[in-house]
Amino acid sequence: MVGRVVAQLEGHVKDKSCQYVGGTVAGKSIMYLGHFIDESGIRPAEGKMKAIMECPSPENIQQLKSFLEQESAFCRSKELLLNSNVLTFYQPQLPLVLITDASPYGVGAVLCHVIDGVEKPIWCASATLTPAEKNYAQIEREALAIVFGVRRFHKFLYGQQFTIVTDAQVLKRILGPKVGIPTLAASRLQRWALILASYDYEVVYRKNVENADMLSRLPLPMESTGDEECIFQMEGPLNNEDIIVQSKADKVLQKVIHFTQAGWPKCCEEGLKPYFVRRHELTVSEGCLCWGNRVVVPRVLRGKVLQMLHEQHIGIVRMKLLARQTIWWPGVEKDIEDVIVNCETCLVTQTRVSQQKYLVPWSETMQPWERVHLDLLSFQGHHILVLVDSYSKWMEAWLMEGTSAQKVILKLREFMAVFGIPQEIVSDNGPPFQSVEFTLFCKQNNIKVTKSPPYHPQSNGLAERGVRTIKENLAKQYIDMLNSHLRGDLVNQSKPVIEHHLLNFLISYRNTPCSVTTVSPASLIFKHQPRTTLSLLKPVRPQKQQVPKSTPRAVCKGQTIPEFRLHEEVLVRNPNPGAFKYIKGQIVAVMSKATFKVTLPNGVRLVHLDQLRKLRDTQPKIELNKANHRAWDDFMWSAKKYDPNSQCREPGRDVTTGREF
Repeated sequence: MVGRVVAQLEGHVKDKSCQYVGGTVAGKSIMYLGHFIDESGIRPAEGKMKAIMECPSPENIQQLKSFLEQESAFCRSKELLLNSNVLTFYQPQLPLVLITDASPYGVGAVLCHVIDGVEKPIWCASATLTPAEKNYAQIEREALAIVFGVRRFHKFLYGQQFTIVTDAQVLKRILGPKVGIPTLAASRLQRWALILASYDYEVVYRKNVENADMLSRLPLPMESTGDEECIFQMEGPLNNEDIIVQSKADKVLQKVIHFTQAGWPKCCEEGLKPYFVRRHELTVSEGCLCWGNRVVVPRVLRGKVLQMLHEQHIGIVRMKLLARQTIWWPGVEKDIEDVIVNCETCLVTQTRVSQQKYLVPWSETMQPWERVHLDLLSFQGHHILVLVDSYSKWMEAWLMEGTSAQKVILKLREFMAVFGIPQEIVSDNGPPFQSVEFTLFCKQNNIKVTKSPPYHPQSNGLAERGVRTIKENLAKQYIDMLNSHLRGDLVNQSKPVIEHHLLNFLISYRNTPCSVTTVSPASLIFKHQPRTTLSLLKPVRPQKQQVPKSTPRAVCKGQTIPEFRLHEEVLVRNPNPGAFKYIKGQIVAVMSKATFKVTLPNGVRLVHLDQLRKLRDTQPKIELNKANHRAWDDFMWSAKKYDPNSQCREPGRDVTTGREF
């Protein structure tokens, strides 16, 4: 019967936890979840007790006391523990117990079932600590033992309720599931608490954990805990260097680059046709293939570029307009549509747009800040003031401490200090806009105020659309934050988080082409496109040396700027109080025409041209070191008066030593 079961499993089991051991039909067996199944029955695999069978013999008194007193009994004990009568089979319906312990050089873990009140071991594991882990505090090593055991027995524990037994009582408060992570706990313990948050467990304190204690003091020398200190790997944004590297590895782009430089044939293969029809517009710049002013992205980087384009969950039209400014590849617009259609965050936050019967447009504006639209919104208990320019569609958003007229006027003053006074303000009939203070403020600045009809927010549609856009974007960023499993326990967002998300939205919105104007609001306001992360994808062309249009002020006055050479010995102004006003040093790097790196007795320092003096034969020969370059309060300084317009002081004489300087 077992043979038939093994034959059936042979064609179906593909999991790494199940290993087929071939042979004759009578000798077939299969290993599943640490057990061998064959015609003789079920028996534990040798790897389950590897931590015990291969543990080294005791080498000191502590190790010997942790197990047995005699070498023969030690070896005999290992054989008995491997016997199937000692181990038990894993049964999901039985209670699970994970016993862990840590020593100064190892960790141990035993997974057990509780059968008739007795803990029967299922699997044993141990690991030797790395040199860095050996430097952990004992409480951190105990916590590491728990994390090691949970990770090692993940397939048994995940989705099951189990009990963690430890001899460190303080871990009940730090890693207990019913207690929040202490804010003062070490970052390493907080990280481990986040890992354990995926499991259903409780922590129990026990003074003696004999089995796990032995494993931690006699760990397997080749096993490691597998714990990594770094959870996140911060990657910088894509840039043109990544484009160049991946373009060299892309076979299709290499062919296109070759044909672009050497000449295209009259016909080409099917995969090159999208490039062939654009062959007269393709160029190679600094190793990057470009179609017009758009960079052709290699295939392996297209997914990351799509993520950059959709980082703030903008719509299909604006995302296509943004892509047309910077990047291209065959089928890029179809890929953009697929990204947005399959974006779960966009789907769950999509708002149904109602059809209006009568659409009466506002008069067209001809310059920025001719008419601005104001409105207030509330998001998770926070108030935000929104301002939208009707000409450029530039948007401002401020997180408010309150919604009084004084607070609104203060934000408008900040706006006017940067962009100037608008000609007209359109708002609803809210309390801050109906107040006497707001009316007086607009009158003093000669601003026309237009109010939308009550109960008809569509009349202030530009501001209302801006409010909706901000709310949708903040909700999408909040959902992304929850999906990242970093702050899943939050209900309301704090003010710093809201400010961070709001700034993320504004930098994306202002630099993304608008579907109405087809250009970005920032380009209409500043008359150029500001630098963004997508700008890094374009090839960087070497800049020509610019000739200054005006002569420096010092040269105009008939003065000459002194020139200092590399490795030249100079005098550097001493910033510390004392007798010596200058210190001898040597230039080791020329950073610019006005800045240098100079080696001094106390190290290398960046200095400006104004802090340097030429070292001449008529100047003092001063040898300084770390001991005497700072303060010389008891030193009598005597020197002749000097002409402030001269290059250096005249030599003087020390009144105490008589030495000339």
